[in-house]
Amino acid sequence: MRELTMNWLPFAHADYDIGCGGTEIPMRYTDGKTYLYVWNKVEKRHEYYVFDDDVFIADAAAPWLTNQTTYKL
Repeated sequence: MRELTMNWLPFAHADYDIGCGGTEIPMRYTDGKTYLYVWNKVEKRHEYYVFDDDVFIADAAAPWLTNQTTYKL
């Protein structure tokens, strides 16, 4: 995980700011995808940017918050 934070993934979207005042860092989840917490300046809500799929998802739709999550043991 430390390597991921040191090699910052590119994120530049005019309608979004990086979460936590720009200090949020990407995280890799057990599904193998990398997520970044962001603020949608147009809709005035938090979302996650999924680098692997190049999509934004609602914060409530994050896989660690839904019943559809498959955990790898």
